[in-house]
Amino acid sequence: MSLEMVIEVSAVLLNEYNTIVVSLYRPNTNNTRQCFMIFMERLACILEYLSKHNSKIVFCGDFNVDFKKRGDIVSELKNTFLSYGLSYCFEGITRPGKNYDTCIDNIFTNVENHFLSCEIVKTLVSDHWALLLAVKCKNEGKTKKKTNAATVERLVRSMNNKNIYAYECLLSAVDWYKIYLNNSLDMKVDYFLEIFLNVINKAFPLKRVRDKTTLPKQNRVYNPELNCLEDKCDWLYDIYSRTGSSHAKALLKKYKKSLKKLLEETRRKKNDNFIESSSNKSKAIWSIINSECNKEGQILVSDSKIDPFEFNNFFVDKINEIVKNVSQKVRSQNSTNYLCSSLKPSCSFKFSLVSKGEVESAINTMKAGRCEVVYGINTLVVKLGMNYLSDVLTHIINSCILSSIFPDALKRIKVIPIFKKGCKSECNSFRPISIVPIISKVFEKVLNKQIVQYFEVNRLFSDCQYGYRAGLGTVKATVSLFNFLIESLEKKNPTEIRLFDLSRAFDTVSHEILLFEQ
Repeated sequence: MSLEMVIEVSAVLLNEYNTIVVSLYRPNTNNTRQCFMIFMERLACILEYLSKHNSKIVFCGDFNVDFKKRGDIVSELKNTFLSYGLSYCFEGITRPGKNYDTCIDNIFTNVENHFLSCEIVKTLVSDHWALLLAVKCKNEGKTKKKTNAATVERLVRSMNNKNIYAYECLLSAVDWYKIYLNNSLDMKVDYFLEIFLNVINKAFPLKRVRDKTTLPKQNRVYNPELNCLEDKCDWLYDIYSRTGSSHAKALLKKYKKSLKKLLEETRRKKNDNFIESSSNKSKAIWSIINSECNKEGQILVSDSKIDPFEFNNFFVDKINEIVKNVSQKVRSQNSTNYLCSSLKPSCSFKFSLVSKGEVESAINTMKAGRCEVVYGINTLVVKLGMNYLSDVLTHIINSCILSSIFPDALKRIKVIPIFKKGCKSECNSFRPISIVPIISKVFEKVLNKQIVQYFEVNRLFSDCQYGYRAGLGTVKATVSLFNFLIESLEKKNPTEIRLFDLSRAFDTVSHEILLFEQ
């Protein structure tokens, strides 16, 4: 992994403590952007390799990057480590100087904060001060048990009433004034994420838990008649297995058939009652379908050997291939000419600044899930701290609108590959799921509300569009289609339905059309 004049790295595995200690040096001889990008690529490969070992990681390094300063390089470095669950331990001075002091040495680790402490040791052997990291850990090498192949370890945040109270106290003490003074939008967002993550890590420390992945529960039903039939089947099977009686076999076959029929009827009645009593019938139908298809309890795939970069390149290349295969006739059409010739509404549109109430409303509509984005933030912690975050989030979103810029930090997306079927070593057997940063979701919701309102007021939506519109959906679309078919049959008109499934429809939308301005 080392590369001369770019990165030097070595590592040691402490089996007794299940810990990997990495030592890294980044030379200061070449500070060009190209050289730094090569360094970051190598660093990402190292972190990806280490993340597969399910070990504690202590990453010590002379990065020749001043962590006391705020800038693109520092943010990119911190965010890369954060995306692999590693946070930095020190913010003080590691190299004193005549003109100014710097912090170019640091330690990144995935050990929980309450298990470690980091301090300076002043030595005479170097112009750098040493960092002493003390970690409380137990001997895991001798006591570690062999885990079942279906066991998966993951990091979760400890969230209880005590931690929530500490979180609110920490947030209430934060001074966001620097964000309002800073003119750089990227710096505003980087500073917000850094402070917010620090609060989250202190209030909700990460802990490692072990899950056993099991098959999901079936759509279980119960009634006395079913229980009686099951007992009879068990009794007859016991007689047949011991005696081999043909009469017992025939009765067993008869009762099993009756049991299957009764089970289907009971499940159907249960599902009917569930749909009828639900306020959102479409959602209720899909929850039943997902339950029957075992989608709610998908088994995690932990033995796939696909490289993340290979996975990413596969889906990017697939989109490019679809775009390239679009017929020459379609590609040659000038989309801007089409837009110019189309009818336009009499009023113009531009984004307006959002209020604190709109931001809070957008946050409230989000599900309080615990799935974390690339920065380790989930929806639940944002909702819990909404009273302390809504003002600063409103300022950041309005700054984005005024500058017409979407910050780079909010474009970082966590992609999770979900196994569909087939060979686990092939990229095509997986479906990528993108976990968008929470702040990006809030930003998207408040702007989407303005766009949809403009389209609805000016009647720009087609009457046949049922998707992505309030009060409409698949149920009303199906009813409308059904009524149209019945009417056509009564009038004896020939009727034909054509259904199209567009591959990567959203990914292949023309940017030329989206960015066209007249």
